[in-house]
Amino acid sequence: MVKKNSISINKKEIKFIVTDFKNEIVVSYTGTVPNLFLEGKGVVAEGKLQDKNFFIADRIRSEEHTSEL
Repeated sequence: MVKKNSISINKKEIKFIVTDFKNEIVVSYTGTVPNLFLEGKGVVAEGKLQDKNFFIADRIRSEEHTSEL
């Protein structure tokens, strides 16, 4: 999940924090952001772990969770 108030955008990249509410990692991405990419929503990032606290994404996509009744 993208942590609330964690998205930072500049001309070249977007940085945000992914959290599972216990652990967090900073993600850096350069490219087009999906329309449904929002704070507080799920995200899937593909790329390389630079170190245990920093991930460089080659690709990101929104992850929509739905529950069936």
